[in-house]
Amino acid sequence: MPAARVLNRHAALVNHMAEVAGVDMTAALGEARLTREGWATAVMACVGCARPDACDQWLADQRGPEGLPERLPVAQLPSYCRNAGLIAGLAQREGERDNGRDDA
Repeated sequence: MPAARVLNRHAALVNHMAEVAGVDMTAALGEARLTREGWATAVMACVGCARPDACDQWLADQRGPEGLPERLPVAQLPSYCRNAGLIAGLAQREGERDNGRDDA
């Protein structure tokens, strides 16, 4: 098991990547669109990535003038992101929920 510092770093990376794509991971967990196991799997997938420094830099580059992340379409997430598919699925479900079509 990786050290808590490593897990916390990667949990933050997953959360920030989702935030850039307009996905609120806390809400997804609270609304049962994402399970605890799904969250743990996402964090561990990120831990297994060899490019966390590139991810940090990419996320920093997405900051707008106010220091807040600019929202981007999921398709613009880095190709190396191991959680892009999960984030895309959550973004789609959020869009369906916001449009009154909660089929999930």
